[in-house]
Amino acid sequence: MAGLAVAQISEFSLILGALGVSLGHIDMDTMGLITLVGIVTICASTYMILYSGKLYQVLAPFLTLFERKSPYREAQGSTPAAETVGEIILLGLGSYGGEIASHLLERKKKVLGVDFDPQTLALWRERGLPVVYGDGGDPEMLDQLPIQRARWIVSTVRDRDFNITLLKILKTRRLDGKLAVAARDESEAAELRATGAHVVFRPFQDGAEYAADALTEAPQLLQGGVDWPISLKEMRLRPGSLFAGKKIGRILLREKTGVSILALSRAGKVRFDIGPDFRLYPGDHLILMGSPSSVKHAEEYLGQREPREADQAPGTFSLARIEVAPDSPRVGRTLAGLRFRQDHEVTVVGIQRGQERITSPKASLTLEPGDHLIVVGSNDAIERLKAQAPL
Repeated sequence: MAGLAVAQISEFSLILGALGVSLGHIDMDTMGLITLVGIVTICASTYMILYSGKLYQVLAPFLTLFERKSPYREAQGSTPAAETVGEIILLGLGSYGGEIASHLLERKKKVLGVDFDPQTLALWRERGLPVVYGDGGDPEMLDQLPIQRARWIVSTVRDRDFNITLLKILKTRRLDGKLAVAARDESEAAELRATGAHVVFRPFQDGAEYAADALTEAPQLLQGGVDWPISLKEMRLRPGSLFAGKKIGRILLREKTGVSILALSRAGKVRFDIGPDFRLYPGDHLILMGSPSSVKHAEEYLGQREPREADQAPGTFSLARIEVAPDSPRVGRTLAGLRFRQDHEVTVVGIQRGQERITSPKASLTLEPGDHLIVVGSNDAIERLKAQAPL
């Protein structure tokens, strides 16, 4: 394919040929031959480039005699893309993409990495990550990836043109999975969402927010000149922690490690009034107090994660239509009184009443016979509610 674009000799050949004639190195017959070859190849190359794809297909059976099976030296050792089942295809394994890959692997996700840096590929290959050499913005490269079987296709490249092109290419593939890309600022993020991105990362904004939280927190709480072997340590409760959502009194931190939680910082605000009934959430910054050795033990203890099966998929939500029967006991009752969220774990987001569509039903709305409720909830909750249909 590359050879078809450089098959012609250029006009510079005529300049060099004229120089050779003037110096007596070649005669006019040779110069005429150079001119003839230049005219023929320059004219022919126009059509060779325009129809390079068709020419390549015609010549392909003969080209296999000369082409290497692995056309790129950097690709040697890469995982064959067609043989890989990547739940998440990650385009770009640099500093940002590499951190994402590490956290995904920690959560037992099946990740297929794509990058064109041989050293990066070798590093991740040693860590056991299936990798493929290539450029994610190349349509031919995307054809080699198992994109139809992926739940997510993620681009960590912070380049607007690259991501716009990628989204447009993937949009033509009619994928079942979702697309996530990285953006530099909010205006770029809005453009990427309009182009078709389901999720847009903003590394700079998210990092700046985290830095601001760190500056407004209280890592230097303990002051005074008393010589005592005690230290403070700040740690962040990560998503998926075994203790996320639990009350402080139930995590048995002091009993297990001898360390106390002196204070807690949430959204940049330090709180000292934390008792045994105070509930912890992912992202909380805990100020731990104890001896240096026990504080290290407490970090490891709080860093435990919820066990998760390798093939366990996150909970998904469904949108369903549920009919209210004419003789239903729910007719004439309000949405607030029916307690759909509390009793059935679903949310009523709309009501189809004849030709009327109520897109934002109020809690005081009374149900009528023949109403169709548009509800959102987990798959299990939807199935349980459908089993009662018509309501």
